[in-house]
Amino acid sequence: MGYLGTYTERPVLDREAKVHSIDLTYRPTDKVRVDTVFISSNIEQGLDETKKSGEAFRFRLTASPRKGRWHDMGIFFFGKELDITDMGYQISNDWLFLGSQNGLKFSDYDESSIFLSNEFEVGYSFESNADLDKSSQSTYLSYKSTFRNTSNIEFTNFYRTPSKDFWITRGSLISPYIKKPKNYGTKLQFMGPSTDFFKYILEVKREKGSQWSFSALGFKTSYMAMADFTPRDNLSLSLMYQHSKEDDWLNWIEDNLLGIYKQKQRTTIASMNWFGGDKHELRMKAQMVAFTARQPGAYLGDATGSLNPIEMVLPPFSLSDLAFQIRYRYEILPLAYLYVVYTKGGRIVELDEEDSLDKLYKRPWNDPQADNFTVKVRYRF
Repeated sequence: MGYLGTYTERPVLDREAKVHSIDLTYRPTDKVRVDTVFISSNIEQGLDETKKSGEAFRFRLTASPRKGRWHDMGIFFFGKELDITDMGYQISNDWLFLGSQNGLKFSDYDESSIFLSNEFEVGYSFESNADLDKSSQSTYLSYKSTFRNTSNIEFTNFYRTPSKDFWITRGSLISPYIKKPKNYGTKLQFMGPSTDFFKYILEVKREKGSQWSFSALGFKTSYMAMADFTPRDNLSLSLMYQHSKEDDWLNWIEDNLLGIYKQKQRTTIASMNWFGGDKHELRMKAQMVAFTARQPGAYLGDATGSLNPIEMVLPPFSLSDLAFQIRYRYEILPLAYLYVVYTKGGRIVELDEEDSLDKLYKRPWNDPQADNFTVKVRYRF
């Protein structure tokens, strides 16, 4: 059992925030584990006369009654008035989620079999707002086969009932939710054999919405490829590229005004790690995102959750995002280090129709929001 509490005063906002949390882990046997967290917040802010208090809790039960079988059940609740931003990152509020995952793994294969294991997993979830107004129910079935050469293939299907999205309109009184159609999709992933030098992953998804969250109006098709190289024991390189397109992407603009776009996103992540003996360490990582939204149409949500088209011009837009960092560490003495870190990045949004990947990736590099060079010495006396 543990307790964490924070008390924060922000004189500029005339804000006082108190957050309390209690967590408990209970293991009645080596096959059953229970984790719980309870959080409460109390906020007073004189600048806008805000006074609110809220609660959140998480309950999770995991069980492995026998070899090759597991169950994972969880309940997550975030109240409407919860505000823990003074203590840490808050994922959401006004949200209830119940979910269950159940799996079977078969691994008793002899040496002549091409299989190392086969896994089946089935799950169910229920989602609502904090008033217990149902948003959706969903279920999924997943199959994963691992071969003796260490490659594996995974196949997943999911289905979500027609839903109410209570969160996209940000608490609008005119349109408290937006109705979404039934969602479903398929994911196929293949991981190649793992060797000392090279391994790779290929993935394709065709989905309306996603398996665990984000209901949607239209289909999204996504392709991903990732490769890891280890040319030497002290050097590793990684590269990932993902390309996705979505029809009828719904974007909130203000109050009950929303836009529907044709959306495309391209993401590249590259990294390098190098170790020079016991003293030198060099790491580099870059993440680049190019997001475009085209052919916009304007819609107003109403009290019944319907989207009604209106004659209003919405501009297309392009978003470029960059996060780049190089870190070097040198061990001067045992537990004494020199750190040198260079960070560059930012996000740029333009109301245009630029589609060149090269130009979109370069925008935040040429006009960064952050461009920092840091040197730190840690010395043990």
